[in-house]
Amino acid sequence: MTIRYHRAQILLEPEQHHELTETARRQKRSVSEVIRRLVDEAIARQRADAEDRYRRWLDLQARIDELNDQIARDHGGKPPKVDWTEVIDQNRAERDKQILGLPHEW
Repeated sequence: MTIRYHRAQILLEPEQHHELTETARRQKRSVSEVIRRLVDEAIARQRADAEDRYRRWLDLQARIDELNDQIARDHGGKPPKVDWTEVIDQNRAERDKQILGLPHEW
């Protein structure tokens, strides 16, 4: 089976071109082959990074589910009644006091 290549034209800085040609010479390969291998490695690295981020996201979601289940168990199987707007407002007010250097009682 014949591989069909696509032509791509790129501009390299002088040092990049020098390093590529030296690498190709040492490996007894063409510059094109060296570049294709580098592109393959970069794509594989990006794919692995994306898969790792996805696995960490799934782990985080599972941990959140575990915590939600624990909270429900701690509250007799019912979620706690929390007014998140009030919690956020309280946290903002406390932070404003810290920034302004005001006492907590103020």
